[in-house]
Amino acid sequence: MRNLLIFQIILIVFSCSKTEKKFEEIGGFEKIDSIQVPISPTLIFQDLDLNSEKVLFLDKSDSSPKILLMDFKGNTKNTFPLTKETNFLFEDILIPFAFQADQSISAIGPKGLINYSFTGTSISTFIMPKNLIEQISKSTYFDISENNLILWNRDIVNLNNKDLSKFENICVLESINIANGESKPLIKIPNISIFRNDKYYIKGDWLPVFTVEKDEIHIIFGIEPNIYTFKKGHPNKLLKNTPIQLKAYRNFEGYDNYASTLRSINHPLSSGKILSIQKINKHFLITYFPGYDPINVNEKIRSKSTEELIEFMRKMKKDYPNKMAVIDSIGNTLADFTPNGLDINKIMIKNGELWIPENLNTNLNKSQLKIYKLKINLN
Repeated sequence: MRNLLIFQIILIVFSCSKTEKKFEEIGGFEKIDSIQVPISPTLIFQDLDLNSEKVLFLDKSDSSPKILLMDFKGNTKNTFPLTKETNFLFEDILIPFAFQADQSISAIGPKGLINYSFTGTSISTFIMPKNLIEQISKSTYFDISENNLILWNRDIVNLNNKDLSKFENICVLESINIANGESKPLIKIPNISIFRNDKYYIKGDWLPVFTVEKDEIHIIFGIEPNIYTFKKGHPNKLLKNTPIQLKAYRNFEGYDNYASTLRSINHPLSSGKILSIQKINKHFLITYFPGYDPINVNEKIRSKSTEELIEFMRKMKKDYPNKMAVIDSIGNTLADFTPNGLDINKIMIKNGELWIPENLNTNLNKSQLKIYKLKINLN
């Protein structure tokens, strides 16, 4: 009888400790799981795949970069060099290598796109038409879905902001069919955008970030804190306009005359800018640069020496880190925080789950990399 009583007490204690277990929280996220794999200064994390339980790295340990695949326990499963074909197409990789739904690995470079099998065999290659090479090389934001590569339209990249009338008819994105090379422009800047308000902005202020979801494209035009949702198919009808409020964001509302843009050398520092947009379930994940306080920007002007300027920029980066926000479908800001310890340049949505690796910039000699599974925590 006494032994039975002790056993029941143990069960109660164990069950209570299990139900009261709390996961580490950061900003609007809760860390609910993680993958830990070996890392070195020459291994650059690229992507992970939940279905095959693989982690993808670019290995730069020698003069010829290689692809390296690990399992979730940190065991190296395969490694293979990039082919001569890859080196021709990808003198410089524009975005990280990525796992695709068909169990392949894709890469985008200035001259095209290539898909590898997990064993290193080249499955398919798309060579960019000559008239589009300039376009892909200038874009820094891409999406690959349903055999289409979506990227910035060259007209929006090369736009001369002196002529405000050009904003009316210009398309901001281009969709390229990687099966036949056909391309078509997508999405015009809507007339309710700040870039259609007869004000002058700095070249590049309008360059978009976007995410593709089924039949919709959610897009933010550069510095404008507004999510525009367009129909993916022609004629790209504007379905929804969702203004967002970001806690530390410094809005720039444009200049009244073009001459002012020529004198605004500190504009990239003083104006906020949206860096990325993702969508998970019904929530948008936004990363952004908040912009420096104008007083601190003026301090930059007074910096005389190169050493002073370097020290100033180091201080500003620490004082004004990039932020992250969770936005609901109607534009309410549910969380707005500094994602300490997370590398928000590598946000991944996998099978409806959110994964972000830890930020190794503060410890380059670390021997293990943690990749966190996160849950949006709004309690």
